[in-house]
Amino acid sequence: MMRSGPDDWPFNPPIVDLFDPALTDQEISRTEFEEHWASACHVDADG
Repeated sequence: MMRSGPDDWPFNPPIVDLFDPALTDQEISRTEFEEHWASACHVDADG
């Protein structure tokens, strides 16, 4: 597993960009988000 940090994490764009047509392909459904959230695991920063 490769260690990552906040700079590597995709975040939702700012509210002003929510309706930008160029970003529509980056939006995921609530179901997809919930599936990934449920399968996420905590990685201890110390190792």
